[in-house]
Amino acid sequence: MAPAKPDSPQAAMAPAVDVLLIEDNAADVRFFGLLLESAPTASSFRLRHAAALAGAMAMLQERQPDVIVLDLGLEESSGLATLQRLLAYGLRLPALVVMSGLDDEDVALEALQAGAQDYLIKGQIDSRQLARAIRHAIERHQADRAIAERTAELERSRELVRSLGARNARLLEEERRRIARELHDEMGQQLAALRMEIAVLRQGPAPAGAVPADAALTLLLERVDGLVVSIRRIVAELRPPALDGGLASALDWLVAEFERQTRLVCEIEVDERADLLSADAAAMIFRIAQESLNNIRRHAAASKVSLHLGRLGNGFELLVRDDGSGFDPSIRSTGFGILGMEERARALGGTLAIARRAGGGTEVRLQLPLSECDPGPLAAAPA
Repeated sequence: MAPAKPDSPQAAMAPAVDVLLIEDNAADVRFFGLLLESAPTASSFRLRHAAALAGAMAMLQERQPDVIVLDLGLEESSGLATLQRLLAYGLRLPALVVMSGLDDEDVALEALQAGAQDYLIKGQIDSRQLARAIRHAIERHQADRAIAERTAELERSRELVRSLGARNARLLEEERRRIARELHDEMGQQLAALRMEIAVLRQGPAPAGAVPADAALTLLLERVDGLVVSIRRIVAELRPPALDGGLASALDWLVAEFERQTRLVCEIEVDERADLLSADAAAMIFRIAQESLNNIRRHAAASKVSLHLGRLGNGFELLVRDDGSGFDPSIRSTGFGILGMEERARALGGTLAIARRAGGGTEVRLQLPLSECDPGPLAAAPA
């Protein structure tokens, strides 16, 4: 049986495994090709060969192989220094198998710790072992890469959550300062003036030229009415009173406020069973709808807006659509509005998707499973 030639097709079945062998001994290259050709495997092997690291790097940049098999004993270097020189090129490497004529456990361990997936000893491997080592090295490399990518994604998510937590803490402190300032500047001054006027009335009949008692009482009532308005405004900013009347009325109020601020007509359709949702689910849906409409008001330049909330399978779905300038969800800005919406949805087991609409504009789609809402009353409600 003739040995496999570098870059020659194999007779075995596809898919072919692309192997880059870095070896400066011609006899070992021929023997390696023969082992691959006779390997009992469902995959064929396509062998490429480089006698030095520089040539191997040129091949690596031209076409990424599935696996590199590196002989540690090259003419230009030997031992772990060869592996370190390969890694020093800084290229993203595929699966890596190192070979050596030395049976040295310490060298093998250091090679594996440096990034190799397997360590083979020349003269102690046959075609079956070589094919198995290559296949397992590729599988381990793919698994390691998947774990690394998942770990990086998880770390990015954790960083976003940490940033969101820090932002929420800042917003909470700013909100406390704002409420304290309004209580002091507005209600505090009104109460102080009210106290002074009551103290004057307690002194008895008004002296000549003073404000008549009826007029003074009228002024007191006006101040009390002003305090009531201020209190209601502050309470409404903290939690819209419409939520106490059910989610449907809260969304109606939200859309009415949006129309008043933007002069746009917003189509709204809400399933009457939405009022049976749990308090947490209702508050979460309201806040996501509120943030979606705020984004449309600030950024979309839309002419048509719609908000729909209804049953979808075994759960509820909120859809907020506009025909504005559109939004690319793959490009995240420095803002945290969308991240906050995603965290609200995730907290109750829901999913949030934001997509650019085919005809222009943006669609926000929130899906909330029934199990996270209030399954008892909803399940009993008429279909």
